[in-house]
Amino acid sequence: MDLIALEEIGEAALLCLEDDFALARERLIQETARLLGYDRVGDNIGPRIDEAIRLLEKEGRIRIQGDQISLAS
Repeated sequence: MDLIALEEIGEAALLCLEDDFALARERLIQETARLLGYDRVGDNIGPRIDEAIRLLEKEGRIRIQGDQISLAS
């Protein structure tokens, strides 16, 4: 997972969000991991995806409200 660019992980997360109106953070992490070919979220996978989620929020591409994450309007 460390070899995958944060931008690519973020794009995978965005694809997951396109299918749903909003997802809980843990669910988004799980769905993104699956999309990238990982069956389980381990100690290095979860934090790396979470880092990509924070980058997406910083870029204004997603909105985080409590535990729910959705695409920015």
